[in-house]
This record gives sequence, C-alpha cells and structure tokens, in this order.
Amino acid sequence: MRFDDQIHHQGHHPGHVAGRQVRQFRHPLSQLAVRCLGLDYLYKAFTTRDLAAAIGGVRALGIRCRAVSMPFKEDCIPMVDELDPSVQAIDSVNTIVNTDGYLKTCNTD
Repeated sequence: MRFDDQIHHQGHHPGHVAGRQVRQFRHPLSQLAVRCLGLDYLYKAFTTRDLAAAIGGVRALGIRCRAVSMPFKEDCIPMVDELDPSVQAIDSVNTIVNTDGYLKTCNTD
C-alpha cells in the first residue's frame, strides 16, 4: 500500500505536531494541496508540552495523520505501535499514520 493510500481517508484530518511555537510554523501550501485534491481535510499545526497526551489524542480523536518535527522526532518512538524500516534505521520519525487507533510511523523526506 502506498503512503498516500494510507492517509487518504475521507473525513479525517492530517496535521503537524510542531516542536517550535505554532505561530512560527505555517503550512499554507499543505492546506492548498488538500483543497486542490478535493479532500475533506484540515491541516493544522500545533505544539504541546505533553507529547504522550498529544499522541494519545491522535488515537482518541481519530486524527488520521500527523507530521512530527523536532524535538519530538525521537521521543514519540516508544508511544507508537509500529516502526517503518526508515524509522528503525535512523531512530527518528516525521510522520505518524493512525489506522483505527493503530499508530504506524514513517519518514517522508
């Protein structure tokens, strides 16, 4: 299954767990791409002081996909269910995909 196929699930919302302040982190091109593809998604960046609660929120709220930035790329590894080989190779995550509460990580860059 392609990565795109994993996240394109109508009615679910991809977004970003930003390590820096949200006002410094904007994704206008991501939201534009979502609109151009006709997807019912909202791409929203946020930061947290409680990574475990944020990851729990991804599960509980059915948030389909999350991008992850520093300093959370390594710290989130023990909080997910499956590591892509790219994550295992570099001990770093930039994407979490939620499939019915099962969190799988990968790297897209």
